[in-house]
Amino acid sequence: MMKEKGFGPPVYASLVLAFASFGDAYLYAFLPVNATGIGLSLASVGLLLSINRFIRLFANRWLLVVLSKYGFRLITIVAAGLAALSTLGYGAGLGLVGWLLMRVIWGVAFSAMRISSLTYALGHHSQGLSLGISRSVYELGPMAALLLGPLLIALLGHSWAFICLGLASLPAVYFAFRLPDLTPEIPATGRVMAIPTPFNMLTFFITFAVEGVMVVVLGAALIKSDLQLTPASAAATAAAYLAYRRFCLIFLSPLGGWLADRLGLARVLIAAALFICAGLVMVAIGWPQAGFAVAFLFGSIQAALGPGAVVAGRVSAVSANATWRDAGAAFGTLTGGLLLTSGHLSLSFIVLAIGIAIALLAYLRSLHYTFKTLIAWK
Repeated sequence: MMKEKGFGPPVYASLVLAFASFGDAYLYAFLPVNATGIGLSLASVGLLLSINRFIRLFANRWLLVVLSKYGFRLITIVAAGLAALSTLGYGAGLGLVGWLLMRVIWGVAFSAMRISSLTYALGHHSQGLSLGISRSVYELGPMAALLLGPLLIALLGHSWAFICLGLASLPAVYFAFRLPDLTPEIPATGRVMAIPTPFNMLTFFITFAVEGVMVVVLGAALIKSDLQLTPASAAATAAAYLAYRRFCLIFLSPLGGWLADRLGLARVLIAAALFICAGLVMVAIGWPQAGFAVAFLFGSIQAALGPGAVVAGRVSAVSANATWRDAGAAFGTLTGGLLLTSGHLSLSFIVLAIGIAIALLAYLRSLHYTFKTLIAWK
């Protein structure tokens, strides 16, 4: 892959994701506490918030074939259009089957746009900084949706709010047209999910905990800690926390990338994993506000820079890492939906912290790190 010096293509590709993600971003705050009010069962929440991620387990593999045949630019344009369509569908008053269809469409579209965005970012000669800037720009869109979503719901109702978010997603198509075309390596055939590398297993456990379980149970955990919260206020508060997570991605991703280029990417990712464990323990012992804040902060660094730890930034390796990230988020989201009616939330956070710690030890072993090499300057 040619190494570019300009940040134009990575920024355009991340702007596609930024605008296209409006509807999906707010859905995670809206749906867990409003499902029954729009004719959906509480049991369907985990399914609707995870089905798009399960779809991506398969899409990540076959999209490589499609991208190698038609190129990044064309597929990204189509994906941006489908993403806007899915958000419009959220406001169309569909039943469960219609919601599932929109989530499937979004899952395929997001998979294509994410592979595109990561590939353009990894094509820059300063990969850490490029990944950080790319993730920072992308997160501007979801954060805007999380801040504007409650206002739109209050003024227009949920149907028109999602229709407005869908129309606001259309600039993604314009930025997709601005991309230069790329044709990636022809991917090797293989299983959808091969045996994970130690880093991909660490990615799985972190996304299972932070992007899966924590995101879904956030509103319920806040209501449990403050019984005076109503579903509407809990949704608004959850949206604020998720916006904070996006805020961290926007402002800390470039800083984390800059540090990774100087201290070593592995060291930054290891430190982030340790702090995520600490955040999970805080939630478990009764400090949910601080725990969610810490886990979301350092989870943002891991999410932004994790793709840079795969083998030489190759498209197939990036796709494999994305698949395990999607698997973690998918199973974590589904598990979070099940935990909404459980009385064992505190214990689950302890189990999650232990799982990440074990995966981190395996990753350290694969790097052959000693304490001296870990703390040494790059």
